[in-house]
Amino acid sequence: MTEAQLVRKITDALREAGCWVLKLHGGPMQLSGMPDLLVIRDGKAYFFEVKLPGKKATKLQHHRIDQLRGHGAVAEVVTSVEEAERWLKL
Repeated sequence: MTEAQLVRKITDALREAGCWVLKLHGGPMQLSGMPDLLVIRDGKAYFFEVKLPGKKATKLQHHRIDQLRGHGAVAEVVTSVEEAERWLKL
């Protein structure tokens, strides 16, 4: 499975569970290192950096996760649908 396939699998599962999910795409108008997914559930923002098992987030990605946490969002690296669901308490 590729990382893109895992992102799609997580996105589909969370939408099916009733979450609002947006795939964030990198580009010139976006901050570098932003997590892959923005998820809204019960009025709370969750940001998930999706990695294949055994892969690690970059230093910049960890920095962005720390920034988001500093603003009250849940921001985590996830490697499976089940891990994302645990953070959302589904």
